[in-house]
Amino acid sequence: MGTPARRRLCLALSLPALFALAVGSVEANNGINQIGFGTESALMAGADTAMARDTSALNTNPAGLSQLSAGRVDVYLASAFIHDGVHRDGLGNDRQVTNKVIPVAGLGLAHRISGGPVVAGIGMFFQGGSGAQFENLATPFGGRDQLTALFGVGKLTGGLSWEVTPKLSLGVGVSAVVAVAEQKIFPNSSNFDAFDPTRTFFGVSVDNVRASRSGYRLGAQYQLSPSVRLGFVFANRVALPLTDGQARVNMSSVGLGTVTYGNARLEGLAIPREISVGATWAATDATLLSFKVSRLGWARAFDSIVLDASGPDNAFAPSGVRQVTDITARDRTIYALGVRHALDDRLVLYAGFNYMKQPFEVQTLSPTLAPIGEKHLTLGATRQFGERHHFAAGLEYLFPAEVRYTNPQVPLGPGLTARLEYIAFHAMYSYAW
Repeated sequence: MGTPARRRLCLALSLPALFALAVGSVEANNGINQIGFGTESALMAGADTAMARDTSALNTNPAGLSQLSAGRVDVYLASAFIHDGVHRDGLGNDRQVTNKVIPVAGLGLAHRISGGPVVAGIGMFFQGGSGAQFENLATPFGGRDQLTALFGVGKLTGGLSWEVTPKLSLGVGVSAVVAVAEQKIFPNSSNFDAFDPTRTFFGVSVDNVRASRSGYRLGAQYQLSPSVRLGFVFANRVALPLTDGQARVNMSSVGLGTVTYGNARLEGLAIPREISVGATWAATDATLLSFKVSRLGWARAFDSIVLDASGPDNAFAPSGVRQVTDITARDRTIYALGVRHALDDRLVLYAGFNYMKQPFEVQTLSPTLAPIGEKHLTLGATRQFGERHHFAAGLEYLFPAEVRYTNPQVPLGPGLTARLEYIAFHAMYSYAW
């Protein structure tokens, strides 16, 4: 294939490059992040900076581990049920996502060392992601095909909390961060148009690209008065270059069949920097209010998405492909308010509300990059059994969100629409000693 064909190949890959960032468009919470971690955090809608006090504090505010009197194990399960996850476009597509049930899990262990001021912990957390699967979509090249982008970010976190004084606690958490992604962008489609290069398209599948990086989280909690506790958190930006995958490019329209590139790489994805402040107020002996404000650095987390693939298994194919797609994101602020009310010594109720404006400019959205959810309502309860066992459960509801947009890099016509609504179930078993 000569230089003009190579140019057409790069142009044809602009759509896959745009879709390469599969950031949980059907389970979009605060961008790609969940609104909370562990049931108390989630059921208070993420208002956890000053509240954190179980093992999920490792991933919210590690200083909160100091509120544990001895040791604790938490096992956490959650699942989102997509009530409405729709893509519509100018080609007549009006499709629901096919992956309507999205489970996640977490586990934490913490223990106060020798009864002293230091509490150590370790936990596994699902940070966010998920993805979208659309089957049987009409393509601009005739026929029907699939569009799938799946992405997940997990953490293994170890941390310490130091009770400096009876009022002040400091904490640090260090994480091994793992991300995995795969995508199928009209993989059965191949169209070569010598007269109109914009009509040239080669379907792409990218499998098993992954990243391993590290990150940290610093936290503090301060008991300002018997009824007021303050909290602060800083977490660094974690870049996640995804490597070591394979890209299969459908070049059958130019007689090359499906070409496998043995070295595929996606760059441009990151967990954003976070700065959070919060406060709790014990309004009565039974009722506690918690508030959090977080600033997330989405603008630096998403800028340009770069797809690189090299090492083809066909000597007549281009030796490598590269495409850069600009993504416009804005830093956003999360506002979270939670209420905790104890009915008695063993039964506690929770409620919360979380809001963050969706971080991506509408002209850079796509069917698999549409984290448009903004408003979340949570309700739940925890029950103590005996002296050591706790069970908590509740629901999170994402209010319906709909965005109409036109992205010239997505060849699905003008007037695209994304719609999203879901209910998530959260549950956690805890054992304390």
